[in-house]
Amino acid sequence: SEDASTHRYWARQKAFLCLRSSETNFLGCVALAAVILIVIIVVIAAPRLPPPHASARHPAVFKFDEDCPIFCTSALLEAVQRTLVFPDSKTFVDMPMKHDPEEILRRFSLLDNHDRPTMVSFVQENFSPAGSDLAPSILDA
Repeated sequence: SEDASTHRYWARQKAFLCLRSSETNFLGCVALAAVILIVIIVVIAAPRLPPPHASARHPAVFKFDEDCPIFCTSALLEAVQRTLVFPDSKTFVDMPMKHDPEEILRRFSLLDNHDRPTMVSFVQENFSPAGSDLAPSILDA
């Protein structure tokens, strides 16, 4: 298109002017090119660290990737909060799941009604009480 060719033309002109300019501008262009090259190397060549796995952590620790489909932005979370299953917005997100998130969301999708009694029953069937996944520990002084 005409816009793309105009953009390419001006990009070539800027590069040409950069090379033809005085020594100070040329050194500035070289420095900018070096910074861009370093950024590219860091982004592309940097080792990619795998995400931490749940098995490497205590099971009670929130597993963001696994738990987020339920506790972050799901229609289930919205329904639980909207129907006031709990008097606060914190209790539900502290409840450990009894099943995989996909299974809970599948069961939720089968509900015909999202009224309060239905949601209370659904939460009781699919989640354990808040804090039930925590184990007491004694800290050394």
